[in-house]
Amino acid sequence: MNSTSSSCEASEMAGHDDPATPCDMHAGDDMVIVEQRLKPAEAAILRATLVAGGVPAVVDDVNTAHYFGYLAYALDGVRIRVPARHAAQAREILAAIAADRYKLEEWEYNPDDPAFDEPQSEPDIGHERLLAFTQDASYARRWHQATPRTGFMWSALFFGSVWFLYRKLYRTGTLLFFIESMLLCGIASSGASQLSFAAFIALRILVACTAEGLYYARARTITHEVTQMLDDEARVRDMLKRRGGVSFPLGLGALFLQRLLTYAL
Repeated sequence: MNSTSSSCEASEMAGHDDPATPCDMHAGDDMVIVEQRLKPAEAAILRATLVAGGVPAVVDDVNTAHYFGYLAYALDGVRIRVPARHAAQAREILAAIAADRYKLEEWEYNPDDPAFDEPQSEPDIGHERLLAFTQDASYARRWHQATPRTGFMWSALFFGSVWFLYRKLYRTGTLLFFIESMLLCGIASSGASQLSFAAFIALRILVACTAEGLYYARARTITHEVTQMLDDEARVRDMLKRRGGVSFPLGLGALFLQRLLTYAL
């Protein structure tokens, strides 16, 4: 096992990521999905096994699945991604695991080894990184100071899926957009208008109660992924700004389509 994979393995077993260890991943890497699991714990074990085998890997949506387990089914589970150049090796390891043929080198427990420290509490992302991702001081300040990072979002109550798409939570926003569109069609139907209206209001209340938690989980996931790929703080913040922030065209487009659908019906 080379020194890079050993460092990655030790970092994973310690329960935290070492930004100084890029694990052979770079910002320009094309990432491919090699496995999807509904249980975050299974994905974490497979990811650790891949890293131990010399394959750099990241796990997507694990925080979302932890905080809102019911969304794991809508998101097709937690995804394990690796750089494209390592995809073949990763699939060989996963196939060997599935066939119960994969064996790691034996090791002995050493209590002085820092890799076997007690599990640490949830690491702090940092105010500057939160600000870079959200580009909104109110979110960054509230998340940095408060635990848990959840609350009732009035903007999500009034705008629903449009708020998610505006905040670049694409999959959740798209799913909600189609659900809301079907409910709006039901409201326009004379036979099911009351039931559809009640379901629409209930959905919006649920969205308002969970939106901030989902957004924070997304911020943690993206920050975790970026810090694994980059070891320079300035580049980390620049990448977070590009992957976070808001999308005015998408938000306005979704709002226009929703209003057009409402008026058409």
